[in-house]
Amino acid sequence: PRDDIRERAAVLQQEQSGPIWLMCGRLVHYKGHAVALRALASTEGTLVIIGEGPLRESLQTLAEELNIAQRVVFVGHVASDDEVQAWYLAATALWM
Repeated sequence: PRDDIRERAAVLQQEQSGPIWLMCGRLVHYKGHAVALRALASTEGTLVIIGEGPLRESLQTLAEELNIAQRVVFVGHVASDDEVQAWYLAATALWM
């Protein structure tokens, strides 16, 4: 990655607590976002979700119900490939 992307990734890492778990994709049932939220309830770190879809509101509600909303970042749609690259570089691991 270019230096500016590496710099952006370093900033993203500083803004999040613990390991950064990254999910990218449309917010629909078969992508398993709800499973990831439930798993986050028993592990450390921050779950970053890049994407939009019809389940966003219900996923945000689930995060609140699980008392993990402060550790979930709903980024939404990211139009910049550079920003997506920075998140991938900042992430500890991908959750699929």
